[in-house]
Amino acid sequence: MDDFRDEDPGRILHEMRYGELPAFEERPHSPYYGSADATPLFVVLLDEYERWTGDRRIVRELEYEARAALNWIDEYADLMGNGYISYQRRNVKTGLENQCWKDSWDSISYRDGRLAGFPRATCELQGYAYDAKMRAARLAREVWKDPEFASQLEKQAADLKRRFNRDFWIAEREYFALALDSDGNTLTDGLLTMPFPLKAEANFMGSWQAKYAGPDGQRDKIGPQVNGGKLSGELVDGQLRLQLNPNMNDNNVTFVGTVDGDHISGTWHYSTFAGETNKGTFEALLSKQ
Repeated sequence: MDDFRDEDPGRILHEMRYGELPAFEERPHSPYYGSADATPLFVVLLDEYERWTGDRRIVRELEYEARAALNWIDEYADLMGNGYISYQRRNVKTGLENQCWKDSWDSISYRDGRLAGFPRATCELQGYAYDAKMRAARLAREVWKDPEFASQLEKQAADLKRRFNRDFWIAEREYFALALDSDGNTLTDGLLTMPFPLKAEANFMGSWQAKYAGPDGQRDKIGPQVNGGKLSGELVDGQLRLQLNPNMNDNNVTFVGTVDGDHISGTWHYSTFAGETNKGTFEALLSKQ
């Protein structure tokens, strides 16, 4: 256990750096373990490597490390005691606040822009845990010759899937939450206000602006877009289609959603000349002029 490096038994490192800062412990990256996803993904990678190469020697050599990683998921990552991987940095000075794939400081927020408290259990971490257990079950049965451990992992994965579908599902919106906060409440991803004249069955022009502002006026991102800008859109049969910054030919974010009073919800897609590169869900408030 090492609080400065956010290290636990079985936890896979996040990052290794060299130079004066880590050498004199001005930074913890020597190595730093503040990542909640690297450990289950290590098990996923071990299985994927064997599937591609057929190299079972390394799977046998890393059995101890893989079992330690699986133990970390159950014994050290469940900070809230609810059976989910969650994270909270112990190095409060230089450690990462968000130890998921969205590791910027303000990436995990409620719909109104407030930041969630800690610990945080983001949705993708639970998917990684499920995948790690299912893949490790195959390795345990076929390579480590431990069918009892394999069955145990499969039962744990099935239980995790059942609980995740119950606890993360937002029934009224029909999608999974971004995360559970420290009180077990669900979080959704982002809040956007867009003032414009909204008329049914018509095309329109307007503007958009992210609602949450961080230090020095820094704004939440909508895909690659930040702060605000122009938009174009149309409302047809209750479905709203918006394009942010329509004059930016190779930096397009498109929203497709349904209108429910002053709310819209749906999906967003970020595309370039190479095609779609990112997507997600959104919630927005309409401010009609």
